[in-house]
Amino acid sequence: MLSFAQPGLLWGLTAIALPIAAHFIHRHTTRQLVFPSLRFIRPSRLPQQGRRRPTDITLMLLRILLISIIVLTLAGPQWQLSDPKPARVEQKEAIIVLDLSASMGGWGGIDEAKSKALSLIESSPHQKLGYVFYANDVLAEEAPTQDIGRVKQAIRDAKPTLAAGNPVAALKAAQAMSMGTGQTDFFLYSDFQAPEWQKVGGELEALGQTVRLIPVGEDRDGNIAIQYARTAPHGSENLRVWVHLRSYASKPARPRVALRIGDKTWHEEVALAPFSSNQFHFIVPKSPFHEGIVSLEETDSLAADNTWHLWVQPPPPAKIKMLLPPFKNAELEAEALYLGTALASEVPYDWQRFEVDSGLGLGLVGQTFGEFEAIIVPALDTNLGVPILEDIREYVASGGTLLATPGATVAETLHLLRDSGIFRAELKGLPGKVAGAARPYRIGSISEASLLARTFRGEARKDLLLASIYRYAKIEPKEDCEALITSEEGDPLLIHKKLGRGSVYLFAFRLNTLWSDLPLRNAFLPLVREIVGSNRDDDEPWRLAFCGETLIDSDGKSVDTSRPLAMAIGDQPVTVNVHRDESVPDTIHPSKLTGSTKQRRSVAPSTPASANTSANDGSLSLRLWFALTALGLYFLESIAAWYLATRQIRTEETGNSTRPAEV
Repeated sequence: MLSFAQPGLLWGLTAIALPIAAHFIHRHTTRQLVFPSLRFIRPSRLPQQGRRRPTDITLMLLRILLISIIVLTLAGPQWQLSDPKPARVEQKEAIIVLDLSASMGGWGGIDEAKSKALSLIESSPHQKLGYVFYANDVLAEEAPTQDIGRVKQAIRDAKPTLAAGNPVAALKAAQAMSMGTGQTDFFLYSDFQAPEWQKVGGELEALGQTVRLIPVGEDRDGNIAIQYARTAPHGSENLRVWVHLRSYASKPARPRVALRIGDKTWHEEVALAPFSSNQFHFIVPKSPFHEGIVSLEETDSLAADNTWHLWVQPPPPAKIKMLLPPFKNAELEAEALYLGTALASEVPYDWQRFEVDSGLGLGLVGQTFGEFEAIIVPALDTNLGVPILEDIREYVASGGTLLATPGATVAETLHLLRDSGIFRAELKGLPGKVAGAARPYRIGSISEASLLARTFRGEARKDLLLASIYRYAKIEPKEDCEALITSEEGDPLLIHKKLGRGSVYLFAFRLNTLWSDLPLRNAFLPLVREIVGSNRDDDEPWRLAFCGETLIDSDGKSVDTSRPLAMAIGDQPVTVNVHRDESVPDTIHPSKLTGSTKQRRSVAPSTPASANTSANDGSLSLRLWFALTALGLYFLESIAAWYLATRQIRTEETGNSTRPAEV
């Protein structure tokens, strides 16, 4: 049975009146001939005209048929099959993605998001609703369900966390939830904070359905954040607590800041210009309590960044392994004593302490050394052996630090380092002879791009440059290295090489008074301490963690990091705070996130069968065949019109040349 998808277009069949009218109006015209004289022309009467008939009936019929076929094609002709498949009713569903990161707790973001989401549900035509709540990971989710009341209650109960946002995890969860439905709309409610949404790549486009991004909390003025706080000893009896404030407000402010340690509180008022930072400190007596809390006394646009928890007790000492050969001599014992004393000394204004474990370099094959901050090998020679050095290489590659000095035979030291894969270099000579020489060698420069440049400034740099070097090995590295300290002659005196995630430091001279007076100078202590602590991730002697981060204690159990605190995991001090990316008021406009998709609905590719057959009503589309017929008629009509016009011209020319003229 023939039917039409759009029967209203059949009114276009009335257009067949146009060619009929045209052919009735059009008449053939007679050519006019110019004669010099009418003398010999025989007069005749004009024939009486009968009923007017259309011209070129065949061409008119072709044009009527062409217009009819075009109209029928546009109306969507289809042949109804005898046993149509029952229509499948798709249930429209939606998934609400709600941001519950710390920044949503400020600027009215969460209240606005919940209000807009509930209003959407009230006016939504969707039969099923689901949700995904997220912060640093997916917090809660429910697949689309017809229990709309449960979804509304979940949205009402949602509260922002103190964790940073990770929209990528939420978008992937929403995509997995909607797979196979093809009828899912997505509504994302977020403040679209720049540090979080810059991580989003193709996850939005990968959803493949209609996506609508709804920004909330767009008025983001008035926030003041405690960026960080840290402690350091101030003499033997006091603590210095550094606090860094930052204003994201458009107006100047004078916030009051409080420091609480145990049952005591100190206050400070700080001046902040618009969009500026200020750093200040508290000087307080040492306390038996381990945790301090710095906080703003006034409320502002975002409460999550108004506190900072910090550790106010000295951290446990970092462990250093010193490997010594079994046969000691006075020169080696003096070098080990100088190194051990430098590390064991307590610096008045630095928390960091070191605990040196001196042991023989024998019987240690297979040891991982993972518990040590650094390994020191004075007078590295064949007593240590390649197998132990290979274990040290693995330790360094995983993030450790190796500090070594040349042995009695410098060439053997370089061969051992090369054979173990730690360092490749050649010995070019041994300048210098004995201690106390009249003209010792001097340090010429310190690499300004190195970690030593910030330590050695002013008087400290002058003291280091005045060190006398009596003897050193002229070493030429054969791989990419950095000369941290060079002699006045340009020879490297301290070489640094990155090995995996760790570092290798090789002195070109022994650290005793037979090779140099450096161990006797004030610069020696900060030099050694800076080297062995160079591979720390940050300047803090304890671990910095953030709310929502996964931490495991010594028993293998997960630690609660949902709120800021200072604690110890085993012997490792840990501070947990809100990530300060949440303080940033900068946002990304949704139009920049959608990119080329421009929030359009993607169309699923059709199968070959769906090109002519409707899966819902069991009908066969005839539109293609009608279109081909119309195309054929168009060519046939064009040929017929050309033929009739040509025949008429020839007939008129023949008649005029053979027929006598009449008037």
